[in-house]
This record gives sequence, structure tokens and C-alpha cells, in this order.
Amino acid sequence: MDKRIDTIRSDTPELARYGTFVVGVNTVKLTNPQQLGIANHNVGAPMPAPLETWTPVAHLNFVPAEHYSDAVWDSVRMNNIAQHFATAFLGKYLQSDAALGSYLTVVENAKDGKFSAAKDGSFKPDHSYWKGFPARSAVGLRLEQRAP
Repeated sequence: MDKRIDTIRSDTPELARYGTFVVGVNTVKLTNPQQLGIANHNVGAPMPAPLETWTPVAHLNFVPAEHYSDAVWDSVRMNNIAQHFATAFLGKYLQSDAALGSYLTVVENAKDGKFSAAKDGSFKPDHSYWKGFPARSAVGLRLEQRAP
């Protein structure tokens, strides 16, 4: 049974076209055996760990709050990066704002981009650093994308 609201009610706006992906949960392998994984599970949670998770639990060999945090990654920064790309993606595809596509058209590895600006702050023709990121602020980041 089709449960999309735009097929059930005639007064709803048209939703995005059907894509090639099956609706539901898909398992995606996100690890690369040649790359060191540096973030713990759920480190980008948008809220701090609940107070009760800081209490040790007898049957665990770690404090549960560690599930929500990471010694290296700043969860606020990670969420800001995620919001940056989510805003561009949703604006481009849901609001049909083609100009936001330039925030998504970036070199995969930020370290491969070149930050090149004139003294007045305008970007030179050879500038290829991630749009919206100040110099050196995306080092170590990678944006992986699939073609539609």
C-alpha cells in the first residue's frame, strides 16, 4: 500500500520524485580498511550525554557517557558541518535554489582544495577550497557523494 501523503490526499503539494533507492533501512559500509577510524559511535549527537550515563555500570567496561563523546571530535563543530551541507542539500533540492549547489560541488578531500584569496577577500580563479569554510578550517574533512 502506498502511504505517501501526496497520493492519499489531493490537496497536498507534490513531493520529491521517486528515486532509485528503496524506502527503508539500507546497510552501508562506511569503513575503509586502509584508513584509521577516528570517531567513536554517535559522537555527533546534538545534545550532551544524559547525566545518569556518567555513572559507572557494573556490567560495562566503560562509562556509558563515552558512547556520546569522543576525546578528539567536538560535537558542536561536527553538527555545524553537518548543518552546513544539509542546508545546502535541502535548499538545492527542496527549494530549487540552484545557487546552493556550489556548496556541494567541492573536491572530495578538503586538503586537496586550494584556498586562494586576494587582499580584498575576493577569491582568485585558482581557489578550490570548500565554499563557506575559512582557510584551513576543513583540513581532514572529506565529503563523499553518490551521483543521483
